[in-house]
Amino acid sequence: SHNILLGLVSARIVQAGSLGYTRWRDIFQFFNRARADTTPRMSDRRTITELTSGEAVDAVFLVRDKDLRTTRSGDLYVVTTLADCSGTISARMWKASEAIYNGIPSGGFLHVHGRVEEYRGTLQMVIEGCKPVG
Repeated sequence: SHNILLGLVSARIVQAGSLGYTRWRDIFQFFNRARADTTPRMSDRRTITELTSGEAVDAVFLVRDKDLRTTRSGDLYVVTTLADCSGTISARMWKASEAIYNGIPSGGFLHVHGRVEEYRGTLQMVIEGCKPVG
């Protein structure tokens, strides 16, 4: 079912481009309208700037950058900046691996399952699962 989902998402992104959508904001809006009943989404298609602490997230974002780091105990984790048409949010994926890190497309789209938390007065996303799109 994940391969079918990725195929649908990829097809919608290609379709958005063929319809003349060239700005990221327009592609995100087209994508969110087009996937109404076919894929999971953030509650009511909320944008990054509308997210609140404690909120569950299941949506597609643009990966602005990524970094693989090590905790004090030696575990690997991923730090990334995710973006949509409204802005960006810092995200962490704990207990990651090099394979997961390498699978995150820098400059590409990532389907993220996770939650939003407040850390030191700033919202951040904790990624519990992810899959590259396209």
